[in-house]
Amino acid sequence: MKNLRWVHTAGLAAVTVVMAFVLLHYTDLLYKFQALSSIDGGLKCLFVPGGLLTFLGSAFAGLCKWPVLGGVLFIVVLAALAALLVFGFRGQGRLAFLGVLPSVLLFLFVTRLGYRIYALNGAVLFSQALGLLLSALLLVWMRRAERLDFAVLAVIVGYALLGFYALLPALVFAVRKPYVLVAAVLVPVVYWVPAGGEFLTCWLAGTPAGALDFGGLWPLVAAWMVFIGSSLSLKDDKEMNWAWLVPALAVYAICIWSAFEMPYRWGLFHRQLAAERYLEEGRWNEALEACTASKVTNDVLIAYRNAALFGMGRLEEDCLRYSFTIDQSEQPGYEESLRLAGPTVYYHCGLYDLCAECCRVINACIAPANERNRLLEMSLSRAAGMQPSESEDFMSVNDLPSSAPDMVLRYYATASDLAPELAPWHIVAKSISLY
Repeated sequence: MKNLRWVHTAGLAAVTVVMAFVLLHYTDLLYKFQALSSIDGGLKCLFVPGGLLTFLGSAFAGLCKWPVLGGVLFIVVLAALAALLVFGFRGQGRLAFLGVLPSVLLFLFVTRLGYRIYALNGAVLFSQALGLLLSALLLVWMRRAERLDFAVLAVIVGYALLGFYALLPALVFAVRKPYVLVAAVLVPVVYWVPAGGEFLTCWLAGTPAGALDFGGLWPLVAAWMVFIGSSLSLKDDKEMNWAWLVPALAVYAICIWSAFEMPYRWGLFHRQLAAERYLEEGRWNEALEACTASKVTNDVLIAYRNAALFGMGRLEEDCLRYSFTIDQSEQPGYEESLRLAGPTVYYHCGLYDLCAECCRVINACIAPANERNRLLEMSLSRAAGMQPSESEDFMSVNDLPSSAPDMVLRYYATASDLAPELAPWHIVAKSISLY
């Protein structure tokens, strides 16, 4: 019955509002995506399968420097994807309500990353959502053309730009034109053989599959599977009737519950993100409050606390007055702690040479990030006695006395003697051994 169209409209609107409400409470997470985004190789990335998604994802993630703007834009992309799947093609099929699920799963993928975010390019915030949205539009074009040669051309050209997300609509369209599967298999091989890479890696080009474990990847994989299922269901041109009202309402209710309850919100992760943002902006008091909001902490927050105290000029007198309990469940190892906190703490403590070296080593191990690239540039400038041109825009750093590095080293040596637990992994004194 056409009068049941309001079910999809109201359900989609409710889910979108809930996702927006939850995401805008994650401003520090959105800001971190901006800090971790990077276009590795510049425009050369466009010549890699899926490179267009990385380019666009990095460009849009840069808007998360203003988290509300970036968050609203991300929700708009998710809402556009859901609307296209729910109302697209022949419209109100009986299973059209399944079209909202990929957007919710993409939302969960972003908000459940937790500490895994540090291993990713921040472009992933938008690249995967844009990938599915462009896949849906490509499928619309394939279905309207209804020609095998057009579908094969779409796979060939689309794979160069979208990577895996050009193959998804081919899997759906293969129900009508089975031979398009041949193109979906052979096109990645054309890239795979000359590059000498693994077939699965080339087939999944444009996705973060190689950088995440299943715990971080499952919402994205589920989004792909539901996208295929919901796209297939859209050929059902039978109108929704009252018998399908309960399943539709149940799906929308589950989506709303999932958006509220399933994001990663507890523990030390968000305190750490807040501390990093405040340190970057030179807001020492706020950084200290984020690090000491609870007695439960980890090594990285202790290091950030000390950096905040140093920036306030209170390191020597206040560093021993805080009591805390280490949360072993969120306690990174020695090298992981250094990778997370090393560049920031080195920079704010005036150890510019160590900061630059740390940034180089980390960028060689994982994807470069805007924050590390800019820290590297500014550290090299300050080490050479010059004021970095972007310091006003990127960080508010107090002028440090020439004795600052010696003071920090002296603090950690003293803290190790007085209370070894207060000098976690001896971030300055011991880190040289890693290089």
